[in-house]
Amino acid sequence: MTEKQFQNLLAAEAVVHREGGIWFKTNEGRFQCVSDGTIAELKASDIVRKICSKDKIIEMIDRVGFITVIQAPNEKVRKEFYQQAMDKYDELEWIRVIKTAYLHGQDQRLQPYEEAYAKQAANYFHGEAAYLLNLPFSSIEAYIGEKVTSDDW
Repeated sequence: MTEKQFQNLLAAEAVVHREGGIWFKTNEGRFQCVSDGTIAELKASDIVRKICSKDKIIEMIDRVGFITVIQAPNEKVRKEFYQQAMDKYDELEWIRVIKTAYLHGQDQRLQPYEEAYAKQAANYFHGEAAYLLNLPFSSIEAYIGEKVTSDDW
């Protein structure tokens, strides 16, 4: 990443952090994590990209019912697909991970690794949605639940 690219990311209002979810810039110029309130200085290597737009997050919530789940012939491949999805740092992929784990939980066949990936994906997606929709992180899951009917899952 060039210095100019890094400066552009630091100028962003909110960013996707490689390991720690969604962070937004405070009035002091530092970054704060949406999900837990931690305040820190971020390194260039920690920042993946700027967050998406409010319009995109609304569109993604509206599309939940039409987004396909992760399908794999066996658990080893499924785990690889989860990791590949998370490595994309993309809203669509986060929803796929959350939705797949949710449905496996409903069928009582949720694997421990799926739960961990779903938690990580929800931290990203819910963090972005909470920030962009100006809602508390703790209430974003209920908000999404209101927008998505059980038939959509």
